Amino acid sequence: NRDTAWYSIIDKEWPALRKAYEAWLDPANFDGAGQQKRRLEDFRAEFGA
Repeated sequence: NRDTAWYSIIDKEWPALRKAYEAWLDPANFDGAGQQKRRLEDFRAEFGA
């Protein structure tokens, strides 16, 4: 018995998602304690992903 989650994207979704992930993982998005300043969901909304 195991819990499994499957996620997928299609190639036409990737450009917007890539921008969102790159912005989210940018060092400027983290404070001195390593906590994110903005959530991934915020970037996804901004880039239409």
